[in-house]
Amino acid sequence: MALHDEVVRAGVVAGGVDTRYLGTGRGAPVLVLTDDPARRAVLLEHFPRGLRIIAPDLHKGPHEWVAWRDDPAWLASFLDALGLWRVAVVADAALAATSVAMALAAPGRVASLVLLQNGLVSEGQDEDGFDAQTGLLTSGIPLLAVWVGAGDAGSLTRTLPRIADFLATPRAED
Repeated sequence: MALHDEVVRAGVVAGGVDTRYLGTGRGAPVLVLTDDPARRAVLLEHFPRGLRIIAPDLHKGPHEWVAWRDDPAWLASFLDALGLWRVAVVADAALAATSVAMALAAPGRVASLVLLQNGLVSEGQDEDGFDAQTGLLTSGIPLLAVWVGAGDAGSLTRTLPRIADFLATPRAED
């Protein structure tokens, strides 16, 4: 999938590590953490431009991830390098633990958290394969867990307006 023309490629030094990332849009910052380049492209292409999407490149090469991707301290350094204090985070299952760890360690930095999980369509999911559970982390951070059809980019694309609405909901600290 070709990236949208408005996607910017850039880099910063975060925690002593040269970190490349892609970004698009303007508005409230959303950190997208995925180790799937196809999913990252779908999110960058289809998220509303009223959100500032920032997606670090977490690959060294094919099927080889950077070691620091699982370090919540690196995530905080990445935000610092970008001059961002508070962001919403959208993470797929492979980076859920890192995202939750950062949210619990520094709850003031995470406005909300969306966790994406591939799965089979089951009872309780709508025709798009969308199922969601909302709640709060123990730190009070709003949490949305989303299951989308396994490997179905169309299902993810159709759920993005719902995810964007969750991210755009005003929070007490915003």
